[in-house]
Amino acid sequence: MKIIKKKNNLSIFAKVFIIFLIIIFPIYILTLQIILMGRNDVREEIECSMQSKIGFYLNTLENNIDNIKRFQKEIADNKDLEKLSSGKIYMDSFERNEAILHIQSELVRLKRLTDYVEEANVYIPIINKKISTSSVSIMPKYEAEGLARLDRNDIHPFMRLNKKFYISTVVYYTRNSAKIPKYIISIRISTAMLSDTLKQFLTYERGGAILLTRGRGIEVTDGTPRYIVNSLRHFFIKEDINNVMEDVKFLTIDGQNYSIIYKKSDSLDTALIAYIPESDMFGSLEKYNKWFWFVSALTACMIIAFSYGLRYMIVQPLSRLIGAFEDMDRNNVNVAVSYEPQDELSYLYARFNEMIKKMQDLIQQAYEEKLRAQHAELKQLQYQINPHFLYNSFFLIYRMAKMNDCDGIMLLTQHLANFYRFITRASNDEVTLQDEMDHVKNYVAIQSIRFGERIKVEITDLPLQCQDLEIPRLTIQPLVENAYTHGLKNKIDGGIIKINVESTSNEVIISVEDNGDEVTDSMIEELSKMLASDDVDKSTGMFNVHRRLKLKYGSNSGIEVLRGKMGGMCVRAHIRYEEGDRSD
Repeated sequence: MKIIKKKNNLSIFAKVFIIFLIIIFPIYILTLQIILMGRNDVREEIECSMQSKIGFYLNTLENNIDNIKRFQKEIADNKDLEKLSSGKIYMDSFERNEAILHIQSELVRLKRLTDYVEEANVYIPIINKKISTSSVSIMPKYEAEGLARLDRNDIHPFMRLNKKFYISTVVYYTRNSAKIPKYIISIRISTAMLSDTLKQFLTYERGGAILLTRGRGIEVTDGTPRYIVNSLRHFFIKEDINNVMEDVKFLTIDGQNYSIIYKKSDSLDTALIAYIPESDMFGSLEKYNKWFWFVSALTACMIIAFSYGLRYMIVQPLSRLIGAFEDMDRNNVNVAVSYEPQDELSYLYARFNEMIKKMQDLIQQAYEEKLRAQHAELKQLQYQINPHFLYNSFFLIYRMAKMNDCDGIMLLTQHLANFYRFITRASNDEVTLQDEMDHVKNYVAIQSIRFGERIKVEITDLPLQCQDLEIPRLTIQPLVENAYTHGLKNKIDGGIIKINVESTSNEVIISVEDNGDEVTDSMIEELSKMLASDDVDKSTGMFNVHRRLKLKYGSNSGIEVLRGKMGGMCVRAHIRYEEGDRSD
């Protein structure tokens, strides 16, 4: 019997598990989406706040720098500065000192204008004097040359000299073409003040801000680590190429994700870049993340517990029941399954056990009927003694007696006695293969006395491993008789019959082949069709043997007819059995 195979390979456990996941998954995704929306809202609020702060800071810085440059221009138009730089010799020391004091007072006013001014200086090359807010001194040559190079003819408001930042104005003489400085007004910007302002800019522990210029390499930081500054400078160069004035970007630096908020100032040719680690940005949401992962872990535990419960209550009982069906499919009907809980599955178990009991009864009945049918087949074959064989045997004895061949008569009658004792005894329906071959040799000996040299029989030695194999009685002799009566019926001389037995691990093949030319290919084909038909109505010869072999060993055993190597018909008896069942 065969169990109907499932078209869907998914088990019930897998299907129920998938349905459970389908129910849980949308809730999980919805929760995750709510958390992500909350993160996005927090990110947008922080980014908007940072953009406002950056805008306010840059506007304040621009206003301060504009005031510095405007006041710087007023100093450049100062008459006392013009007198000192003109080189007029009629100025006495009192006038010169008074002019210097006026210039110092203006520089003091400039310094007090904003906290971003660290120092204000005026350098007059013609008198080689540097006038500052607190002193008048001779400027070293290298410093004078450096200040002379601080010519703000480009768009950059900030200049850099000796790691200090300046806003400078250089006024040249106009009476010749050579650009000779008349005086230089230099304002040194307080980097400490810029840095302190940047430190107050952010409230995040690991966040920060830097101020970068485009072409002069000027940078002001709040103590930001160098590797972050380098990454932000590279980022600024890239964004500057794209000509993006204001934006929010995301950047990974040394494995840490950062939100980058920046804005450019055209008037200062500077960008303010703020960076915030995402871990700091979403610090307030960490507790919700922890709750989310806790709920996720709890959900996973629930799924596992549900899976084990489902497996214990449904899958395992069904698996045992399926295993019992598979045992039954392997022709093992001596199975019984037990199930203690009183639920819907207990009904299935009870019905299965009842079905097994009924099948055992039916199989027992069928087995008894099969044995009776097999016994009847053998009895029928035993009683179907070929009268021509009997007549020919008696006629042969008569001829031998007439020729006073007593020894021949003794031998023939001995073979006949053994032959008829074998086919008529009712002690056992099965014999060993060795006994069956001895019976065949008796039959061949009788036929050899009759046919003489006209028909020769070759019998190969029986393999040792299959001598004790029990087979139905009268399995081989009817096949040999068929070769005499049909295959070599009209063979005058040179007739040959070969009897061979081959053995493998799970099959014995007994072949009887002749060199007769009575059987045509169409006859062999017709015989093969008749043997393959389950409802063939033949009860003699090899058809009887074919049915008994199938009854005994199953549908894979039986008789096969084909054209032999000698040109005649070859009849093969296939006996297939499970390994280890030779003596069953």
